[in-house]
Amino acid sequence: MMTLPHHWSYIVAAYGLVIGTSLVLGVGAALRLRRSRTRWASIDTRRNPAAQRGRAS
Repeated sequence: MMTLPHHWSYIVAAYGLVIGTSLVLGVGAALRLRRSRTRWASIDTRRNPAAQRGRAS
């Protein structure tokens, strides 16, 4: 049976932390982007004809 050197657990833990951190930051950025797009769509008069009706004279 082949045994791995003792430092492999640290290497696996480091990669796990990098992947976990990347996932957390990526999901957070995607959620912020979705929220900002919906906010922008609600105030953007070029895409929101209901907002233009109130401003047109």
